[in-house]
Amino acid sequence: GRRHLRGGHRPRQAQARLLAWLRTDGDGESRDYAALFVMLCRVRMHEREVCPAELEAVFVGRDAETGKDWPAAIAAFLRWDRTEEDLLRAAGSPATAAGRERACEAWFYAGAVRWTVGDADGALERFEKCVKTGMFVFFEYARTRAAIENIRRK
Repeated sequence: GRRHLRGGHRPRQAQARLLAWLRTDGDGESRDYAALFVMLCRVRMHEREVCPAELEAVFVGRDAETGKDWPAAIAAFLRWDRTEEDLLRAAGSPATAAGRERACEAWFYAGAVRWTVGDADGALERFEKCVKTGMFVFFEYARTRAAIENIRRK
């Protein structure tokens, strides 16, 4: 599912492909991240309903409060149910490997939302923090590098 966003598809196209994949093949962590990417597409398209029922079903009853269920914490942020500060707090300490991984993702999602609402400077700051995590094998890291280039070109 991640290749649909990596490949330069527009948000509406990526959303359609990811939703189709979710309906047929999605399970476990892959399902979680496909749902998150659809939610991100919906945020980018300024959709009023970021998390329609079929996506909500992926996260219903899961613990977004403590950060123990990391994808649920990201989903809560993208639904506007949690603040950026809440997301970063849930990511935990970047002094651990798991904390660096979560920090990479948290800074990416925070930057993507900032960029969507027109705060290019805030987005750039968050994207740069994502890159500083050094999690170069993560999809979010790669997308962040592309986003930084796009922001700097404008």
